[in-house]
Amino acid sequence: MIERNKSTLTHVDNHNERCNNRIKELEALIRKQAQQIEELEKKPELNVVMDNFIDTWFENNKDSTNLGQIKLFDIMGWSKTVDVMPDELEKHIYKKMMRIIISFIKSL
Repeated sequence: MIERNKSTLTHVDNHNERCNNRIKELEALIRKQAQQIEELEKKPELNVVMDNFIDTWFENNKDSTNLGQIKLFDIMGWSKTVDVMPDELEKHIYKKMMRIIISFIKSL
């Protein structure tokens, strides 16, 4: 009877030790995930990053990528162009296109 009780106690002790080890592993995992969440919260949202990129890109390239600029006529080297779309609208279109492309890439 005493031997069986010792065996049971040994078994319970082993089980407790395994449980304690598992608890420590889970606590470490929770700390790691909490740290990852904090790091993600510090990063700006993708929309903000894309908006900033498009704003900067547009300012650097607006002369060569003007969507709203239309050439009305070209007579003997003299031409008339009209900008029918405001720059803010063009930026908005570029931002929407970027979001569509990112969504498409994410879906692959």
